[in-house]
Amino acid sequence: MEVERMRAVIGPRADYYLARFQKIEGAGGGWVPSWNFAAFFFSAAWFSYRRMDSWAYANFFLLLGGTIAWLAQSLVILLACLVVAFVIIPIYANAVYFRSLTSRLAKADSAKSESAANTLKRPLCMGKLGGAVFVGAVAFIVPVFLAMAWVPSSDFDTRAKVAEGDQLARSLSEELAAFHANHRRMPGPQEAAEFRVKVPMRFTESVVYDADRKMIVVTMRDDGKRFAMQATEKDGALVWTCHTIDLKLKYLPSTCHN
Repeated sequence: MEVERMRAVIGPRADYYLARFQKIEGAGGGWVPSWNFAAFFFSAAWFSYRRMDSWAYANFFLLLGGTIAWLAQSLVILLACLVVAFVIIPIYANAVYFRSLTSRLAKADSAKSESAANTLKRPLCMGKLGGAVFVGAVAFIVPVFLAMAWVPSSDFDTRAKVAEGDQLARSLSEELAAFHANHRRMPGPQEAAEFRVKVPMRFTESVVYDADRKMIVVTMRDDGKRFAMQATEKDGALVWTCHTIDLKLKYLPSTCHN
């Protein structure tokens, strides 16, 4: 390894990389593991700054693929992307850099021109540094933006589905209120079977009256989560209070109050 020539091509932090390159070269130029914090924290930006653009693009799309896997709730693919991006790549980043520099130096030698050799250097200028930072920022911001956009959208969809069950439960509560007004009591266990929603439902599995607990129980179709409307008697009339059973509280409609 031509140390001084390699130092000139590396530029900033040359001593750090040369020490690791010597170990890699001593092992025959193979995939010697080490750790590169720049590749871990800055990923695509580091590859771009070090003139490994193909690796920068690959790292960017790897992070993007991990975000898409998260949105699709594919945990296996997400875990694989995270392991590759934040474990395997930082461990072998120095070996990748060594191979890249060795290849570029060999091409410059074969070109036998000073201009070809000068293109190897990575000058510390604002333009190139800014470009590398931009690539890294995009690689980080795009997945975060997609994730943040997905969460409110997912919550909105869930609330819309829960709203169907809430509306059906309120309709059933009117039937129960009419029964209570006529009989001055709530339906008993043998009468409870009469009080259930029988119309087709899109997002709701069932809406039934639980006579023992004096509540209407709503069960969602997708995940079986439940919430309820509890009946209490006040001044001869029924007062309904909406609360969760195992459905997350944030998905209850605004008309529900604990």
